[in-house]
Amino acid sequence: MKTLQEKLKGLGIISYKELERLTECSESLAKQLWYGSKREGKPLPLSRQMANKIKEKTGASLDYLLS
Repeated sequence: MKTLQEKLKGLGIISYKELERLTECSESLAKQLWYGSKREGKPLPLSRQMANKIKEKTGASLDYLLS
């Protein structure tokens, strides 16, 4: 299974700074998502709201982004 960072790079999002700009989230959250911070042993999930913003910009499916 691909990491979120691998998925985003495949969509042309090449840095946490770009993720921060696209999703209008904090730099701290963008870094946590980009570098795969863990919560209870699982990667921090991408929110549906953030996934929708990425979908609008890239055309990626929500299933792909949220899986």
